[in-house]
Amino acid sequence: MSAPTPPSPAPDLAALQARLAAGLDADPARAALTERLAREQARRSRQLAQIHLAAKALDLDEHSYRAGIVALSGGRVSSAAGLDRREREALLADYQRGGWRPTLPKGVRATRPARPKVDLTSKVRALLADARRPDAYADAIADRSFGLPRWEWLDWEQLRKLAQMLIIDQRRRGRRTAP
Repeated sequence: MSAPTPPSPAPDLAALQARLAAGLDADPARAALTERLAREQARRSRQLAQIHLAAKALDLDEHSYRAGIVALSGGRVSSAAGLDRREREALLADYQRGGWRPTLPKGVRATRPARPKVDLTSKVRALLADARRPDAYADAIADRSFGLPRWEWLDWEQLRKLAQMLIIDQRRRGRRTAP
């Protein structure tokens, strides 16, 4: 006899739907529960789509696909739709161990993490100090080049270009730049 599995930390979709249908929550809590239910349904749809894409990418036949689901669920279900959140995540992790890698949908670009602007900000300040120029000088360049009135508002790429402009100004004045 095996020990019962502890409940997953997040209630499953059926439990959320039951609480919502029973009207157990007060109005503010009901709105939060409705929002949580919508997020859980969207997550479930994404996970089911990923499961089917992974099975296709791994060339699993119908029997192997269903056998994996039955084994994972302990014989409870034979369809991915019957799996709870924890089981869906475990199945996706199993497919990833088998060599499947999730991809982004067509037309969606991977976002790059934001680069820290601290280093470039320090460099721009040092270049301004070296040239004995006020911040207004960099503000004028930012306004003329990027349409932003303050150089501190520039993003990483724009800051990089501003630093390049100040380095060119420094070379034009005859000063050597640090490597």
